[in-house]
Amino acid sequence: MKKTSLKNDQGQLLLIGGVIITFLILAMSAISISVSNINKPVSKTDFIRQDYANIREEFGRALYDKLKDKRLDVTPADDASSHPICRTHFEYQKEMFIYTAKLDGYYFNAVYFSTDYSGGLFIGLTADLTFSNEKESVSERVTYVFFP
Repeated sequence: MKKTSLKNDQGQLLLIGGVIITFLILAMSAISISVSNINKPVSKTDFIRQDYANIREEFGRALYDKLKDKRLDVTPADDASSHPICRTHFEYQKEMFIYTAKLDGYYFNAVYFSTDYSGGLFIGLTADLTFSNEKESVSERVTYVFFP
């Protein structure tokens, strides 16, 4: 009788061992799938609109920082569409942003459109901005009002 119960015990141990091995294989599969997705890069297309909004805002801030003390130096009597002070600072900031965007794998461009005045005082400027990657592009005419 003891031999019979010993064979049943071995069968039960074998069955439990098979169930445990099956569970471990399934667990290792789930873990390997999770780990394989950890460093997977996210598509830049998903974030281009948010990145563009950030670039547009930062470009305006950078221009304001350069032009905030120049308000009285810019007058409508000068050639309004290409005032040297505005144009110089605009081109400098544009080149800085082009370089930074290129480092991140994006293309950025800004085209100076006009200098804006109100009551004879310089209040801002208008530019055409373009921001893109290999798959998507955003273009917009933006007016930056520095002095309301």
